[in-house]
Amino acid sequence: MAKNLKKPELLAPAGNLEKMKIALEFGADAVYFGLPDFSLRVRINQFDEAERAGRTAIDIDNTNIWATHAVTHVLYMQNRTKDGVAWLDQLNGNWQDANQMQFHLWWHHCLFLIEQLADQVEFKESADKGHVVEMTLKMKA
Repeated sequence: MAKNLKKPELLAPAGNLEKMKIALEFGADAVYFGLPDFSLRVRINQFDEAERAGRTAIDIDNTNIWATHAVTHVLYMQNRTKDGVAWLDQLNGNWQDANQMQFHLWWHHCLFLIEQLADQVEFKESADKGHVVEMTLKMKA
């Protein structure tokens, strides 16, 4: 039998900031809520509201990996790559006990770094599938 079992994470739904705060006060380890107009299906792009909610959740609990992820998506969608790197750099020390999302956030970190190097990176795509199969760093003269 495994000796280092972690307690399950309680992920609670919340429809707004007030409900998020209540869920966290009553023991939720993390909360999620989808802003109706922020959904990928709708794409009305209420990024300010989504970022504010995510940052508020981090102010309450800086280990909230889901809030970290939500703000990360806002920063990526707004092409704020330097902000994205800074955001993840300040919080990555809080992920050691997080679920599998920690690996996903490291992936986002890499995407931000690649975006910052976009003018120096050359991508070669596979002719048959459109997948990136090679990435090389071009040195500026």
